[in-house]
Amino acid sequence: MIKCSDYFIIKVKCGGDEKLKLGNIEAYNKHCYDRVKAFIEFKWLVIEQITGKLRDEWYRTYLTDANDCALDEIEEITGIHISRNYEDVCSFFIPKKYETIYHWIISNCDVPYKVLIKTNLTVVRRYSKIDLTRRRREALEWTKKMKDKYPNLYNL
Repeated sequence: MIKCSDYFIIKVKCGGDEKLKLGNIEAYNKHCYDRVKAFIEFKWLVIEQITGKLRDEWYRTYLTDANDCALDEIEEITGIHISRNYEDVCSFFIPKKYETIYHWIISNCDVPYKVLIKTNLTVVRRYSKIDLTRRRREALEWTKKMKDKYPNLYNL
């Protein structure tokens, strides 16, 4: 049985602050853009830190599915779950045995975050039951087709 006590749980704010929405809409839109951009950069730093592979390597291998394939591989190999619902927050569920990764994330996170003791684990339970290799297999097949069809386009 998966329990919250088995994980370090971090919720990272990847959307804009609603309080700013009431003011200047252009300033709010810029704030949202900057926050999302900072979050994406941070998330890729986390992926690179955990896997040892650079973002470009992931994109060369999986093209448009690079993000999800990286998250699937991380979960398959380490059991670290990084949520994919980026509407407002992104949750990191890090098994306790990866304390150094947890501390690295906390010390390198430049967007607002909270460390939680308890939360809903439905998404972690659901992902623990699916085939995490399927998306990568399909993405590799699609990437090969695209590279064969457009050889000059994908010479990255």
